[in-house]
Amino acid sequence: MLTQTELKNKLLYDHETGLFFRVVDTYRTKRGSVAGTLSALTKRKDMKYRVIKINGKNFLAHRLAFLYMTGSFPDCSVDHINHEGSDNRWANLREVTSTDNNRNIRMHHDNKSGICGVWLDRKRWVAKIGINSTQECIGRFDNLFDAACARKSAEIKYGYHKNHGAT
Repeated sequence: MLTQTELKNKLLYDHETGLFFRVVDTYRTKRGSVAGTLSALTKRKDMKYRVIKINGKNFLAHRLAFLYMTGSFPDCSVDHINHEGSDNRWANLREVTSTDNNRNIRMHHDNKSGICGVWLDRKRWVAKIGINSTQECIGRFDNLFDAACARKSAEIKYGYHKNHGAT
C-alpha cells in the first residue's frame, strides 16, 4: 500500500494548480516534469482523469491528492466540484459518498430542456429527481418554468450540490 511518505518522496503536489511533478528521474521521465497522463476512464470521452503510475500501479491523481494532503486515501468517492476530471486543485476536490457524487453531475449531453430531470412528455413538462436509488416523480406541469422551479426546490430539499446540472 502506498504511503504518504513514499508518495512525497516520488511526487510533489501543487495544490493550487492540481498538478503532480516528479521529484526524481525515472527511466521515462525527468525530475520536475508533470506526472501522469490524461485518460478517458468512462464512456464519456470528454471526461478525462489524470492517471499516475507509481511502482507499476496506476493511481487516479485526485485520490493521490487526498493521500498527499491528508495522509490517507479517501474512504469514499472524490467529487470534482466543477465537473472537470482533470482539475485536481485541492479547492476543487471533496470526499463524498457515491450518492452525493451523483448529486453533482453535469447535464447529460442529450438534455433538450436545459434543466436536469425535466423533459417534455405529451405536451406536459415532467420533473423527476433521484432519491435513494429511485427516480421520484415531482410532478407534471403545463410550462417549463413551473417544472424547473419544482425540480430546483427538490434539489435543495434533497441536498443536491449547487453545481448539479451545470455544463
